[in-house]
Amino acid sequence: MKLLKKVAIVISIVMLILIALFVMIVVMAMKDLEKQEKENEEQQLILDSEIEKIFNLLAESKISEEDMEIKTKGEYAVIEKTIKEYSLEWQQITNKCNELVEGNELEHILKGNEIEKSHIYFQNQKEKLNSREQQIEEAFNKYDELADMDRTSKIIDDKTISDYGKEIYKSYFDKSKQIEDDRKTMSLWKENLIEEVEIMKRQVDFLDNTMTNWRMVKEEITFNNNRTYEEYMKIIEELKQVQKEMIGE
Repeated sequence: MKLLKKVAIVISIVMLILIALFVMIVVMAMKDLEKQEKENEEQQLILDSEIEKIFNLLAESKISEEDMEIKTKGEYAVIEKTIKEYSLEWQQITNKCNELVEGNELEHILKGNEIEKSHIYFQNQKEKLNSREQQIEEAFNKYDELADMDRTSKIIDDKTISDYGKEIYKSYFDKSKQIEDDRKTMSLWKENLIEEVEIMKRQVDFLDNTMTNWRMVKEEITFNNNRTYEEYMKIIEELKQVQKEMIGE
């Protein structure tokens, strides 16, 4: 009987110890959870601040290497790094597209004082135009790819972070009307730039194929007959029309 009492007392003590340990573990877990929630809130605030800053800098094309520093930790750092890298690439490709629109590279094609009556000269001009056309295609295609918000929001899917972290990333991107309008504008610019290059290639080919029908007089192309002159001027008028469309006239 005494033995049974002792066993019951031991069992009671063990149960009390187990209950105390369970309570301690629950309390510690709750404290850790509270600590984690507080840390997440702090990281979210830092992330919001950094993303707002980088998007504002992107709008003015002023992102620098210093702005690429990662200020958050853990999953938030993955999100911050992904968005900042995307923003910097967007800025670089937008600047490249603007350079192609506003640049004066074509001024050096068929420049009056440099025109030579040789097939090699015209072949060189054609190669310059082909190179420009390739740059236009690559730059504007990349812009359109980056401006596709559906695609951009999925970049994070390849990263090793939780579904919750992926949702945080995707919340920073939306399919705004402004972005869609910009994509349409860029698409029109691309079409005009390509058309401009294609017309100039026809211009080069025309002069190359009719070398016996024209000559240079005071840095101006002078044709030997009206028919050739009129055909050439049709090309020039097409070129001028495209260039007017590019500047909004």
